[in-house]
Amino acid sequence: MAGQIIKRGPKTWLVRIFLGRNSEGKRLYQNQTIHGTRKNAQNWLNDALVKQDLGIPTFQTKVSLGDFLQSWLDTVAKPRVSERTYDSYVWQLAHVKTRLGKVRLSQLRAEDIQKLYSELTTSTARHVHAPLRSALSQAVKWHLIHFNPCDSADLPKHQAREMYALTKDQAARFLAVEGKYRALFAFAISTGARPSEILALK
Repeated sequence: MAGQIIKRGPKTWLVRIFLGRNSEGKRLYQNQTIHGTRKNAQNWLNDALVKQDLGIPTFQTKVSLGDFLQSWLDTVAKPRVSERTYDSYVWQLAHVKTRLGKVRLSQLRAEDIQKLYSELTTSTARHVHAPLRSALSQAVKWHLIHFNPCDSADLPKHQAREMYALTKDQAARFLAVEGKYRALFAFAISTGARPSEILALK
């Protein structure tokens, strides 16, 4: 059943549109009160169902991004992921809620997300992106927004840390210092072994 009309009083109708199910299988609805005749309610329902088929939001939700993210964490993410992953999502999305939490979900723009990423470190922005994109994809499925603004935001490029090699003089001075691990350091410098490989020799 995609939608239904329920009489609530004289010239008052409740129109319900089925949005899908959450991760626990619970049916989700959008409710809209229409004042007028049943024909008015039917016309609104028909128009809303056409918009739903086209992926167009059927109403401008007043919910804030912060409230939506909390709802997504509680009803979608928590039953689906491990406790450790859930805790990481809470921490990551806290950056979003602090800066953009009061923005209406329906008014969130890619520009807002791009600015958010620019204010975070590269590593933090890249970690925030995954749960935020997933949450907003759910909002699209529920027809709360028309498209996912994360898809139009660019992630900052991951910059690998540049590695420097010791010169012969630097290596000689380094090895001239007596210490417990001098032999291991000498082995590392002469072979280029990784720290994990050196620790395996201890």
